[in-house]
Amino acid sequence: MVLADLNKGDKAVIKKVTVKGMLKNRLDSLGIYKGSNLFIAELSLAKSTIKIIVDNTMTALRLEEAKNIEVEMIWKRLE
Repeated sequence: MVLADLNKGDKAVIKKVTVKGMLKNRLDSLGIYKGSNLFIAELSLAKSTIKIIVDNTMTALRLEEAKNIEVEMIWKRLE
């Protein structure tokens, strides 16, 4: 499962980040790396942007970036 598969309110732990270069450095500096817990705070209407919270830091990722972050869901929001 990848980060792009999650919905608002879900919680997950990062299993693998498969990006390189400047994007890898950016994600690392925001605390987005293997073992980090995250919470899906918001999704844009077209789900093209995902707003997440990692270690009290809120950031937004593009859908294409989120597809490169493998996660394991630890809590699913009931609708």
